[in-house]
Amino acid sequence: MFATQLQVQMTIIARLILFAGICGIMCVAAGCTQLNPTADGPPTTRKYHEVYGNAVNLHQQGPAARKRARYYLDSTYATFDHVPAIGRYLRYTYKSWLLFNDRNYDSANLYTDSAIAELQNNNIAGLYPDDYIHALLEKGHVLMALHQMELAYDCYLEARTFARNNAHTRNVHELSYDIGMTLYRQGRYAEAAKSFKTGYTEAKALMAREGTPYAWANPIYRMQEMLANTGLCYTKARQYDSALQYYQMALAFIDTSKHHITTPTMADAARGVIYGNMGTNYLLQGDTTRARKLYNESIALNLQPGGDLTDALKTTIKLSEIFLNEGRLEEVTRLLKATNMDTLALQRPDLERDYVLLQTRYYDKAGNDLLANRFFRRHTYLRDSIQAANRSRDNSDISNYLARKEQQHRIEILERDNRIARLLTLAALLFGIMVSAAVVLAVIGYRRSRRNVASLAALNQQIAWQKDQLEKKNREKDRLLSAVAHDLRNPVGSIVYLTEQLHNTDTPLIPAETAMEIVGTAAQTAMGLINELNEFAPDAPYVARCIHTDMNTLVKDCADMLAYRATEKQQQLVCHLPQQPVMAMVDAGKIKRIIINLLSNAIKFSNAGGNISVLLLTNDTEVVIEINDNGIGIAPNMMNNLFDMFTPTRRKGTAGEHSYGLGLSICAKIAHAHNGRITVESAEGRGSTFCLRLPSAT
Repeated sequence: MFATQLQVQMTIIARLILFAGICGIMCVAAGCTQLNPTADGPPTTRKYHEVYGNAVNLHQQGPAARKRARYYLDSTYATFDHVPAIGRYLRYTYKSWLLFNDRNYDSANLYTDSAIAELQNNNIAGLYPDDYIHALLEKGHVLMALHQMELAYDCYLEARTFARNNAHTRNVHELSYDIGMTLYRQGRYAEAAKSFKTGYTEAKALMAREGTPYAWANPIYRMQEMLANTGLCYTKARQYDSALQYYQMALAFIDTSKHHITTPTMADAARGVIYGNMGTNYLLQGDTTRARKLYNESIALNLQPGGDLTDALKTTIKLSEIFLNEGRLEEVTRLLKATNMDTLALQRPDLERDYVLLQTRYYDKAGNDLLANRFFRRHTYLRDSIQAANRSRDNSDISNYLARKEQQHRIEILERDNRIARLLTLAALLFGIMVSAAVVLAVIGYRRSRRNVASLAALNQQIAWQKDQLEKKNREKDRLLSAVAHDLRNPVGSIVYLTEQLHNTDTPLIPAETAMEIVGTAAQTAMGLINELNEFAPDAPYVARCIHTDMNTLVKDCADMLAYRATEKQQQLVCHLPQQPVMAMVDAGKIKRIIINLLSNAIKFSNAGGNISVLLLTNDTEVVIEINDNGIGIAPNMMNNLFDMFTPTRRKGTAGEHSYGLGLSICAKIAHAHNGRITVESAEGRGSTFCLRLPSAT
């Protein structure tokens, strides 16, 4: 049928109309076979389709003519001299369909078996893939009618597998339709809607690929039906807006596909069914006005010749229910007489069940309790009979069954592939053993050569490392000597300057006695530096030898020792010492070296005429020696590695004095040995402040 109410069994009259319509197209297109055979191609099937079309016309003439239709089919085939396998297949298919619509399901089952056997036994299923899929689907329909659910599902599964394994997949949408029908009957409306939409997409792809619809299982007939069925699923699921959308899509599809419809009455019948479903959709929302209007339009369309009479009767019952609820009993009587419901409702158990229930309510409203009770008992009997017949169908799960079967099929394929893989693995293993012997010999030689190469590489690496260490030690030696020379320059320079003053000046700036004391102190400092050559090797640890020391005297001695250098650069060197003695536990010679180094740097990096000050500060916890200058300062990028041993941040003084980059690193090492530290604050162009912080003697 071009549209369906999704009843328990396919509507007889609707299917007759469908096959009568498509048989006309089959006479032209000849299904999926060839009308003009070649020497090695399939024979023509035109005459078999013509016989079937005539049989369908007889079948439509009423119950008395149905046996004549089957007799005509058999007797006409008997007149053919030679019927090929495809012809015999068509005969069995046609006969099965006629028996199915007469509800002779057992006989229909035998003929579907014969139709499938003709294609399988003669190895022509591959030549007629669409016919083979159609036969499997018809077999599934018959088994569903016989309530043999799992066998029906096996037919659907075989049809799906065959369609996927063959290039021809014209009927794959029919499988989606059948699965959707089964899911709908089980009340699984969301899954059914999904299956119908899948089938519509598959049929649409077929239309785009094939162009003009072919005769057998024309997708046009199914496409609008699957749209309408999707809407009905949404109605059952109470998604009324979605249902209305799909009903309208189905009506629009009918309008745009008129040129593919064989007779106008088929399109009207389809519209009638959709109008009835839309009426139910509105009725469930409480809109009885629209529901009545659509029900009347549906009944009018399907009561005309060629319409879906069964759907008209079901819609009549629904409209009568509305009239009963409104108390319009005379309208119910008029409507039931107009449709001849008393006679026609007895043709289907489900239709009779609904009609008897309507009669029960009618007589209950009319106050006739006797007739109401009699019809109610009849309704109960029919309801229980139908439920018992459908129980096996409703308790089965087609989706899970097909999934399990497909999984089982995949497991069988994997097991077969596994056996083949094991054989291939054994062969590969034998071949691998043969290859391995040759490879082992090659690997042994290769490993020996690698060991030799690795030994040579290790020796070369060791030589390169030793060379690098020697060069590093040599550089450290040079830098250490430079540092010593840097530190010796201050005391030796003091000695040279003072001796020149004493010998070449009649009136020396410094008294001779004081100058000689300074010379002696400078000489002792130089000797101490020489003795420390080994102490301050980069890897040698240093331990301070601390004694109580007067820091006032120590700081003054350092300032006096470098006063001459400040004088040479016309700088003002000022020493600020507290009145009270400041004592600390220090290694006096090492601390003196720090102060001299810091003062020397202040003089070196201050311009001529600059000011340098030395402050001695103390508190309860530490002694602070602060050296300030207003020299060139230190750039921010030089601050991070200022105290590194071989820092690259070296530059000349303001008078071109050399810098060796070792003094501050040694100073930091000495301060750390005293549990002290050196801090610095500086701004480029604005001078620097270095603070030596040592623990106090207290």
